[in-house]
Amino acid sequence: MSPFVAETALKGPLDALRVAFPALQVHVASGWSPDLVERVRRSELDAAAVYQPRDEPFPAELRAEEVGEQPVSVVAALDAPYPRRVRLGKLRDVPWVVNQDGCGYRSLIRRAHERAGMPLEVAVEAMGTELQLSLVARGIGLGLVPVRSLRSHRWGDRVRVLEVPELEATVGVSLVHRPPAGRLAAPLARLREAMAAAYARP
Repeated sequence: MSPFVAETALKGPLDALRVAFPALQVHVASGWSPDLVERVRRSELDAAAVYQPRDEPFPAELRAEEVGEQPVSVVAALDAPYPRRVRLGKLRDVPWVVNQDGCGYRSLIRRAHERAGMPLEVAVEAMGTELQLSLVARGIGLGLVPVRSLRSHRWGDRVRVLEVPELEATVGVSLVHRPPAGRLAAPLARLREAMAAAYARP
C-alpha cells in the first residue's frame, strides 16, 4: 500500500479482509505507487493498493480496478499572505514541503511547475501527512495533501486551503494485480469492496 492509501485502508478494509479470511497470511509493504506497481508487474507482490493520477496509465499486463478517489488540496499556514484563490504563477519562488521523489503528489506539483515554466523550490522533504502539515502550519512552505487528511490530523485546523487552479486534482485509488488472480480472487474482491466502502464515506 502506498502511504496515503494506508491511512484509509488500514483503518477498516484490512480488518474486513482478515475477518473474512482468517487463515490468510497478510504481509503489508509500504512504498511509493510506481515502485509498488512495478513489484506487482514482476510478481514480487500479489497486489498493490495505490494512488495514481488518472492521466498516468497502468502497465497493460496488469488489472487495475479503481476503488475510490482522493481529492487533493494545496495548504498554507493560517497567516500566509495569499488570497484563497491564487494562480500558480503568483507563487513563483514560494517553497514547498513535499515527499521524496517517487511520490505521485510531488509529481503533480513538479509537472504543474514545468507547464508554468517555473522552478520547483523545495523547502523540506518530509515523509507523512502529519509531519508535512506541521511544517506547513509553521510557515515552512506550501503543501499538497489529501482532503481526507485535513479532517483526521491534529494540524488540520492550523492550515488553510488555497484554491490553485493548476493544482486542482483528484487522484484515483486503485487495487492492482496480475490476472488471473486464482486463489486470491475472493480475498482481493473482499478487500476491493471494503476499500470502496471506505472511500465512499464522506
